[in-house]
Amino acid sequence: MLPEDPDRTGSRPGPVACAAGCSRPAERGLLCAACHGRLARALRQLPDTILDRHAGCARRAYDVYDALAGWVRDALEVYPPPTARPPRLDAVVGPSAHGPLTPRHRPLGVPDDAHGLADAARALCGWLDRHLPWVESQPWAARMAAELGSLVEP
Repeated sequence: MLPEDPDRTGSRPGPVACAAGCSRPAERGLLCAACHGRLARALRQLPDTILDRHAGCARRAYDVYDALAGWVRDALEVYPPPTARPPRLDAVVGPSAHGPLTPRHRPLGVPDDAHGLADAARALCGWLDRHLPWVESQPWAARMAAELGSLVEP
């Protein structure tokens, strides 16, 4: 027996479009395979991007870290409890009330050296990666994929 059509029209829902506005259908939550790939690639590359940018200009590295930390901070506000939060996660995310991170102004727990900052970013990216199916089902997933993806592009 076929499942009953709740609206009795006989029509079947079509594929859901990617939330990023591209013409491909969503396959991973609200993202298409290409946008999912962009987000997953960004999560793998962000720690190295921070190392590269820190070598040229520490401020640029902190900008990348601050954008990543902001997304994690926002995700933690809506993530359904209980969540397995890494012990250092709250320290490395830091509060946003004091403005952007700089080499002189950073919350306690946010490292000031390139490798420490990259390790902290690796922890944040790891948390997002472990929760990627949930992240990709959120209404802001396309914005996150676009912003984090643009941070790792040359």
